Amino acid sequence: MDGFDHRIAPSFFICPISLQIMKDPVTISTASLVVQTELPGIPQITGNDTPVIAEAVSLLCLLRPSDEALKMVSQNENGRLICSLCSIMTQYLSYLQIRIQAALVLKSIFEVVDGVYKEGLKFEFFENIIEILKDQNSKHGSVAALSILIRVLKYGNNKEKAIKGGLIPILIELLAEDNDQGRVCEMMLVVLEKLCQKAEGRAAFLTHPAGMAAVLSKILKVSHVGDDKSISLLSCVLRFCTSSGEAAQEFMEVGGVTKICSVIQSGCHSKIKEKAREVLGFHLKTWNKSPCFPFLDVARLGIIGNLNSQV
Repeated sequence: MDGFDHRIAPSFFICPISLQIMKDPVTISTASLVVQTELPGIPQITGNDTPVIAEAVSLLCLLRPSDEALKMVSQNENGRLICSLCSIMTQYLSYLQIRIQAALVLKSIFEVVDGVYKEGLKFEFFENIIEILKDQNSKHGSVAALSILIRVLKYGNNKEKAIKGGLIPILIELLAEDNDQGRVCEMMLVVLEKLCQKAEGRAAFLTHPAGMAAVLSKILKVSHVGDDKSISLLSCVLRFCTSSGEAAQEFMEVGGVTKICSVIQSGCHSKIKEKAREVLGFHLKTWNKSPCFPFLDVARLGIIGNLNSQV
């Protein structure tokens, strides 16, 4: 076998995990043949044969290594496995299922590897994460894509790349269209809040005509985490827009003031209520002069100090 030309080997002689000619094959639960010694570990993916790559990635999704084993193998050879999976996501553009499966594996990897392996992700990688989100045909794919973003955005220039790739308008549109107030919605709010920590992220958020309304529509409807991230996002946006009345006006026109007052009067956690009071205080002087401003007992809401400071 050592002298056999691998280039002419039939595909069924090739292990879909190691991509080498099998010497000690066994059949696993999927009825696929693999080399027995490959099963305990995680393979490195190489080559450009689409059926073989698809099979290899599918098998990776089935493996359940320990966190320690996954971290060790993923960080081996300077993160070669991570690079291979990222390459699959950027090269196999016509094969959405392969890219979703690669994302599922990367989700698990990014949960355990060191931060250095989350830096330096290519711009094209984020473009393909966005494509998975846009597809909306696979909830598992959406969860994997959002999980990856939550794990990697704080490293390197990943936020800038995601913003440049157009992630913010996609998230806003998905939030506006999404009637499922569950985990995916919560994760989208978490990602959006992270992106709006950057000036360019806030600019992209304010540029979208549905940004404010989409986020406000999820408050008190998703979860405590969703409420916290929504209000933190709005706080960040409105804090840095105090010199412009446009954001404050839009916020009021889409029912933001009324919604924030509802949060303050609700049974939310005290920290969320405190953030809500902070949001209401940023432009309270402007809002208080408008006939659209609701009649409120500002002292009872705990924001009288904010109003006095603006007079």
